[in-house]
Amino acid sequence: MKKYDVAKIMKNAWIGARDAELLHGGKKSEYFRECLKEEWAFAKQMQAAVEAPRKKAAVRIEKSVNEIIEIKDWFVRKNFSNEESYVIATNDWIEVLAETAKAYKLRVHNAECGNLTTWAPKKCCVA
Repeated sequence: MKKYDVAKIMKNAWIGARDAELLHGGKKSEYFRECLKEEWAFAKQMQAAVEAPRKKAAVRIEKSVNEIIEIKDWFVRKNFSNEESYVIATNDWIEVLAETAKAYKLRVHNAECGNLTTWAPKKCCVA
């Protein structure tokens, strides 16, 4: 079984290096090493979160009728930072706070990292 997606890690590191180049000047190659370290650290953190058993879980008083099982990975990668992605990936549950014709207002409950409130399209939510 493949533990890490090396192609994804390398791609994200080059994207980070390009962003640093645009922000600070210089060459992409000057920033690549640090970006690669950050991407590997993030990948290892995500893998540990998936493999490790949960030590504690948030306690919910009663199960809501309006709950989402997960938010699709491509949407999370595109719209959230690494820290926010981690909160979403290790959530205890996702609650629907409000709803429009095409989107949900969600609160992602996570006992370790706190809660995250965001809007997400209905097509990106698995109920």
